[in-house]
Amino acid sequence: MEIFKFWKLYKNQVEPEVKGWFYDHDLIMFWLLDFIQKEAGWRGDLCELGVYEGRSAIGLGALARPGESLFCFDLFHEVSQAVVESNIRRFCPDLDGRLGCIQRDLPSMRAVPPEVAPGSLRFLHIDAVHDHPGVLNDLRNFAPLLTPEAVIVLDDCFDPDWPGVATAMTEFCLSEMGRHIRPFSASRSKMYLCARPLVEVYQRCIVASRHIDNMSFERVLDGSVLRCFTHYPVLHDDLLRVLDAGDGAR
Repeated sequence: MEIFKFWKLYKNQVEPEVKGWFYDHDLIMFWLLDFIQKEAGWRGDLCELGVYEGRSAIGLGALARPGESLFCFDLFHEVSQAVVESNIRRFCPDLDGRLGCIQRDLPSMRAVPPEVAPGSLRFLHIDAVHDHPGVLNDLRNFAPLLTPEAVIVLDDCFDPDWPGVATAMTEFCLSEMGRHIRPFSASRSKMYLCARPLVEVYQRCIVASRHIDNMSFERVLDGSVLRCFTHYPVLHDDLLRVLDAGDGAR
């Protein structure tokens, strides 16, 4: 889906009809990362943990390609599963039978969900319980389901009300299970992660696309994160030179 169609869908149809939190900068990030995956020929299913009325899940559904499925996991205690499914199907009619809304108490899960095949997810949006144990549990349960090129998105990673999101990410990335995964980019509200070998690939593609003007690098853990929509921007050409030098964080 072209960016202008994606933007128009949200601004003219989804935002007036569906409650939730999905900000403009992440709308752009979701589209851009999907575009990068599409251009590279990387395929897989999409998944969201914590759905509410389906506002951001609709975005994932709109980006799903033929043959790709969208999985939505939630307890559905705030909004019924029927309402969520209706919202997603209304704005993503092309999904047909490829939508799976699964009622699950995520914090109590102790294993990967059987509904999703191992190594099948190319895009995982984690937006469920925001405390340290909950986020860490989600990362452990869903990381085995990712494709080698997958993106993980952590919501509210910088919100002072939810410090456990960032600490859970750090613990996971330093653990045996998650040591191959690192953050590669950050928006105003979400952190974006991928496998270590693809960190620079995603960063270079984001910068080269020139869809985002305000970007810079910051040292995080043992690598660098591309800050998007930052108050301290660096010119695109300078960012590319930094990447060429292999020193994104300095």
